[in-house]
Amino acid sequence: MINETNYFEINNGGLSQSRIKDYLICPNYFYRKNISGELKKEFKKAFQIGDAVDGLLTRSTEIDNYAVCEEKRTTKAGKAEAAELEFAGKTVISRTDYDTIVEIADAVAKTDAYKQVLQTYTFQEILEVPMELGEHFNCLYGKPDAYKINEDGVCDLLDLKSTITVDERKYFYKFFSFGYNKQLWFYSYLLKSKYPQIKSFRYWHLAVEKTEPYNVKLFSIPVGNVLACEQEMMETINAISQDTTFAKYNPSFSNPTILGSFNNEDSLSRGDWSDGTNNDEF
Repeated sequence: MINETNYFEINNGGLSQSRIKDYLICPNYFYRKNISGELKKEFKKAFQIGDAVDGLLTRSTEIDNYAVCEEKRTTKAGKAEAAELEFAGKTVISRTDYDTIVEIADAVAKTDAYKQVLQTYTFQEILEVPMELGEHFNCLYGKPDAYKINEDGVCDLLDLKSTITVDERKYFYKFFSFGYNKQLWFYSYLLKSKYPQIKSFRYWHLAVEKTEPYNVKLFSIPVGNVLACEQEMMETINAISQDTTFAKYNPSFSNPTILGSFNNEDSLSRGDWSDGTNNDEF
């Protein structure tokens, strides 16, 4: 069973949307990162800030979980202070990062959209769907930021995102290149499996800029942009369950990639626009 303790552990038996996106990048990369453990998750400061903001807004963590090391951590006194804080269970961050986290979270918390979400949505529920997925996995699992099942059977599924800009055109391309459509489809699949009373979904992104003036925008995601990736996701889940070698891609002249095939309005609406990155934020 997936729980808070083993949620991020490799070999926990679970196949998450981020692991599926790893497989789409490269099956061998997926294997070394999520099965053998040869590759360790790369630490990025932007992710730490995003995770912290996400935790505050979904009420899964408190600001007291974080502590500022007032002494320079390169000094003997700073190292001792940091070690003491970490021993007490705190995540030690810089004063600049601490202030940024508070300011981003505060910008979102002041919006009417977030206030409504806070009152009526369920946050960060671990969802698990048992499934035969080959040798290494036995379930699909995930933890959507927030959702609400209405009396009419419509489920509002919302994700919180930090971003460089909330400009609509730029965010549109980011939505597909980072695989956010796949993320929403995956969470809706988990929710529908657990709650069969769900008849349909409305999809939302509450996005906030990571720098001043911390603009916040609520994006309504067209259902078609999410459902368009369903076949690809199901085929990928099936491929993972049957893969025994997890070999690297082997290009050949019989099956080349057509450069620019994504570069038209139809392919964008299908969710085919991707730059191969897997940089979930928040």
